[in-house]
Amino acid sequence: MKRIAYILIILVLFSACTSSKKSTKKPSKPTTEARQKDKEKQKPFNTYSAKISGSYKGLPFSGTARIAYDSIVWVSITELGIEAARAKMTKDSMFVINKLEKEYIAIPYSRASSIVGMPVDYAFVQNMFLDTTQTTTINKDNFSATIKKKNTAVQQMFLPYEINLDALFRKTQYKMTIKVKNHKLNETLTYPFDKPSNYKERH
Repeated sequence: MKRIAYILIILVLFSACTSSKKSTKKPSKPTTEARQKDKEKQKPFNTYSAKISGSYKGLPFSGTARIAYDSIVWVSITELGIEAARAKMTKDSMFVINKLEKEYIAIPYSRASSIVGMPVDYAFVQNMFLDTTQTTTINKDNFSATIKKKNTAVQQMFLPYEINLDALFRKTQYKMTIKVKNHKLNETLTYPFDKPSNYKERH
């Protein structure tokens, strides 16, 4: 597996970790009307976008992240000024266009969960950019990590602007710092994602 694919997997691993501390207490079931009102009340924004940058094994990458809240997470990764990969996460599945290897990857979250060794879903991926827990430590069968975040105020809410990951996944060490800047909320966004007809498809 090439380096750009590792970067995308690390992002998913990280998002799973930052969500793992959430409470497992089961609340009482509200009515449909109450659930809808709560969802509207708690929705922090409609759309989110930011620039991301970092390095992995000494080689820099940059990119753009866009979110339609509770609907789509879209990420484009650039290396040496050229788009290397594009990913889209929906409520059901993850999709990746790996331009370096001319591959198209489409997997449901159930398969992503089996790869990672812990439950992964859309909320995990979205929370990579939204969860503001400053320090998270996790230990699973195949995965251990310490994640530290620094947050900044953006339009009357806090969002991460620096993410530091030190992880061990299946005996391989990963260290990465991701910088997030130019946060923008509630702008009109597009999420372009067209599968090239000549790409090899993987599931």
